[in-house]
Amino acid sequence: MNENALRSMLDNTRTSLVNILLGLVVGLLICFFLIVPTVKENMTDGNTDTVLALNETLSESREKNQELEEEIQKLKDSLSAYDETQDIPTSYENLLAAENAHLAGDEAAASEAIQLVSKEVLGDAGKTYYDNLYAQLAPTIIQGYYNDGNTFYSDENYESAIVNFQTVVDIDDKYNNGAALFLLGDCYRLTGDSAKALECFNKVVEYYPSNQWGRQAKVYIAADDTELSATEVGD
Repeated sequence: MNENALRSMLDNTRTSLVNILLGLVVGLLICFFLIVPTVKENMTDGNTDTVLALNETLSESREKNQELEEEIQKLKDSLSAYDETQDIPTSYENLLAAENAHLAGDEAAASEAIQLVSKEVLGDAGKTYYDNLYAQLAPTIIQGYYNDGNTFYSDENYESAIVNFQTVVDIDDKYNNGAALFLLGDCYRLTGDSAKALECFNKVVEYYPSNQWGRQAKVYIAADDTELSATEVGD
């Protein structure tokens, strides 16, 4: 996807929002500049039947206006939600930056840029392109989180390590033969959250019962589970 295509998606999104607002505003203007003056004019002429009919029409119009106002508020709320994440132009610009970096072979820069994109504000075509590009960059992204997690783990900053290892596990809970899952569990163990630690260790044993991570997980499980036999603990 080139820059013109991305800009086109952005323009279409803006145009859709503007058209919705214009439609709502026009509805309100029709009511107050056409119907209301007609009612007043007929009241002056003494045309009672017409006045009653127009009053009924005006009442219906007011109900419709209330619906329009509610739609406007919903639209404002939606736009506010966008503002709380990231504005539409910035997301498309970051998506374009990710694509350009990827094409240039700079996977690290591409991975950084795509993680700045708020996918929820993109149009359908933008979301599709985001998913495709993210899939290509996933190995680099996950490796970055894993490396950062290891750095925090070595520095005994376990809370920050948990954030990074959890991101890795959310993407691939078998990453690096269970290493990320085990280290996540160990961070929980070291911060006193035994329940979450055991949950991670049990999964490691389920996935990799015989490798180094699985064997060490069994050791930690044994400390909290007396039903685990000594032969199952391993080295």
